[in-house]
Amino acid sequence: MSIAIGICNRVHSALADPACCTRLKGLGITAIQLDLRLAEAKYSLSSPDIRARWTEEAARAGLRLSGIAVSEVLHQAMTADPGTRPRADAEQAITLAIECAAAMGVPKVVIPSLAASAVRNADDLRHTARCLRLACALASSKGVLVATENNLAADEARSLLAVVGYANLCVMPDCSGPAALPRDLLARAGGEACAWAVPPETSGAFAGLKSEGFVGCIFLANSRQTEENGPALFAGIARDAGALRALWQTLPD
Repeated sequence: MSIAIGICNRVHSALADPACCTRLKGLGITAIQLDLRLAEAKYSLSSPDIRARWTEEAARAGLRLSGIAVSEVLHQAMTADPGTRPRADAEQAITLAIECAAAMGVPKVVIPSLAASAVRNADDLRHTARCLRLACALASSKGVLVATENNLAADEARSLLAVVGYANLCVMPDCSGPAALPRDLLARAGGEACAWAVPPETSGAFAGLKSEGFVGCIFLANSRQTEENGPALFAGIARDAGALRALWQTLPD
């Protein structure tokens, strides 16, 4: 059984332009996870014109818009105390992403608990759960899923899902790590995973997907900011997509 390959457009500035859809489709990319990009006026999804361009270009190319990532929380901490500026900015960005997803017919928002929003202790977990609970409540009313992307241990991840308590909360696992995702958490992945390292540093998590019968799309999430625009960028995307497909084929079912 083969896998589909997608890409997160936050990995390179050249992928902020909706015109990239046709080129990506030609490389065998089938889906794209958009970034909210509030700090980039030219390509921010807060612009109705940019949202319309993405919808049109993706439809023309036959590329699926899988989700909207809220990368703003990498810098504005969800784990900050309520009432602080970082927390307010994080919650505002999450709200806008959900509204954009609903307006575009995009099924999911992806909220990373990484960098400034990483969960390091019990207080961080509590603050994160509250942000996700508010996000899920709003998203549920608009028919949108919320995916949490984090580096939590399995028990902590289960605790987070349980505390939030919304059925529209799912996980976005990283399949480039050494350990396979437990079956119960993989069941909450909704047929999507990301690869922060390509090829995976070890095949543990990647092999675990196949052994558990994963059917869906794996998104290239490894940074490409050191690659040039144009041929070098797209050649790198094609290389990494091919590497994931080839590795998948070598793994036992």
